[in-house]
Amino acid sequence: IWTAGQLDQLLPKEFGQGSRIIITSRQQSFTDSSWWSEMEPELFPYLVPGLPDATALHLFRWKAGLDPSVNLPSKDLCDVERKIIRYCKGLPLALRLAGGLLRKKPLSEREWHGVEEALRRGWCFNDSEGSLQGILSLSFDALHHVQQSMFLDVATVLRGEPKQLALAVWGKQHEPCVQGWYEDLEQRNLVDPEATLVQMHDVLAALGQNMVLDSEKG
Repeated sequence: IWTAGQLDQLLPKEFGQGSRIIITSRQQSFTDSSWWSEMEPELFPYLVPGLPDATALHLFRWKAGLDPSVNLPSKDLCDVERKIIRYCKGLPLALRLAGGLLRKKPLSEREWHGVEEALRRGWCFNDSEGSLQGILSLSFDALHHVQQSMFLDVATVLRGEPKQLALAVWGKQHEPCVQGWYEDLEQRNLVDPEATLVQMHDVLAALGQNMVLDSEKG
């Protein structure tokens, strides 16, 4: 949910004995308001923690295509890697995006520092979505213009549609062989590679929609 009004509409007037209702939101401000403490029955907030450092490192390296037995980063890059992990703050989506962005890049300080800088800019504002905006902007800029259009289409109109329908639409708009472009978006974790329909994370969809709105305003 996004607003207190939505919660009023969703909660039933009476609860059956033993009922458990789980409410999810990215708006932590709900828990800081007097409105929250006055709710009956009492609501107990639970802030989902980020991934532990070891798990975050494993996820990042997996998505970056790093094999511990073959191509681990150098000592200098390990220092950059630690900063990337810290700036991602245990957020799986940020870790997947950062790793996906580096998946086809050389193990060079220039490439890795670029990802670190994108994350740092958002982290300085102590805003998890700011970190995501920074890394998404870098990921988006690295895409071919056809892929950029495909990403924004998914964020705005094609989310939830069959993949073959989306590929047919893109084939008419751009070029017949767009399957490879879409598979690359999956490898970069910008769209869901496991879904049967065209899907992406809610946060990515919101950020993509904001990109479209900003471009229309500009």
